[in-house]
Amino acid sequence: PIPQILISSDNIDSRSRVNTITDPQQSKVQFIAANNFFKNVIENKDVAKLTSQLATCINATKKDISTALEIFIKYNPLWQKDHEEELKSFLSNDPNVSEFENKIKYYEELSSSINSQLEFLSVGPLAIFTEHLKFALNQEIREWVIVFGQSCN
Repeated sequence: PIPQILISSDNIDSRSRVNTITDPQQSKVQFIAANNFFKNVIENKDVAKLTSQLATCINATKKDISTALEIFIKYNPLWQKDHEEELKSFLSNDPNVSEFENKIKYYEELSSSINSQLEFLSVGPLAIFTEHLKFALNQEIREWVIVFGQSCN
């Protein structure tokens, strides 16, 4: 006889595991959908009305948010340009050490410019915090500096 074990668990991701006696070599767990109130909630008139109002508010602020974030557009070459292609283009001009230094200073100035941006942007009732964006942009700058610094050696 093959030994059998009992598998059981609590709710996981709105599905419930069914207690199943199973062969340990062919471990199977059956899932059944748990009862939920999604249909009742989504069909509720008050919920539908509030969802519509929320969508209207979001659409009204989209343009203002886009305008507020335009200050970061000037940094898009940091993530749009390919490191290797840009480096090949730079190296094709047979740069000297001072040109490498100027390139690295350019990225340092860009980093200073990024760090001088506001900590948050107010857009109507919203505050857009820029900490994570500034961190990611500075990370990109570090990668660019490393690429040019290594090729200078």
